[in-house]
Amino acid sequence: EIGLAEESRFNPLKVLHSLLEPAEDDFPDVAVVGISNWALDAAKMNRAVHLSRPEPDGKDLYLTGKSLAQAALQNASQGGKHLTMAQDNALKALAEAYFEYEQKQTHKNFHGLRDYYSLIKCICLPEHVNTSAVVKPQFNL
Repeated sequence: EIGLAEESRFNPLKVLHSLLEPAEDDFPDVAVVGISNWALDAAKMNRAVHLSRPEPDGKDLYLTGKSLAQAALQNASQGGKHLTMAQDNALKALAEAYFEYEQKQTHKNFHGLRDYYSLIKCICLPEHVNTSAVVKPQFNL
């Protein structure tokens, strides 16, 4: 999470400069992939490929959740199982609920997309048949 390093008073990203910008005609010895929930300063962003994505809407959340759920079901049953109508409806409801929750959070980004994705994966595990038992602890309910 490059954004957290950017906020540090110790400026830990400085150690990467010599690795990413070696002497003339040399290629860097390491590859670095950094992710962030906010834009970095221009000096750091001009040294890399920058991919910016908009915030997902309810439909994006549902489609991503459905894709994660289908992959989890296929892995659990070696490719033979599909989402039921009830599971699909539950994913739609979760996507809508998360989208509304995310918009109304008191502390912005307290629960982020990683939490939503983790929740979907956890719900799709074969040992979790009670969705409520998974959702409540995830959001401290």
